Amino acid sequence: MATHRIVCVDHGDVPRHTHIISVGISKDGKKLQASRRVTVADVRTALRAGERYYTVGLTSGKTADVEPYDCACGYLTLRSTADVVKDNNLDDAIRECSWKQR
Repeated sequence: MATHRIVCVDHGDVPRHTHIISVGISKDGKKLQASRRVTVADVRTALRAGERYYTVGLTSGKTADVEPYDCACGYLTLRSTADVVKDNNLDDAIRECSWKQR
């Protein structure tokens, strides 16, 4: 079973608010630089297949697993599991990705 650390997120506008539309994955799980972009749909498929995605708080060092989330607006996205620290929250604590154009 593969394990992937999410180090950044891309938000996109949907009617009324924003949602995560893709994430950046660290190649080795230690570096903070994203080596690969993965869409939310692909992450959700991988989660169903038993793969693990997670975040790590920069200050706390605590991990939070990522799970599928179906927003009330109908958008299928992701969220981190609840815990007592905020710096590992997928939606508002993990930085925005800054992809270089190639």
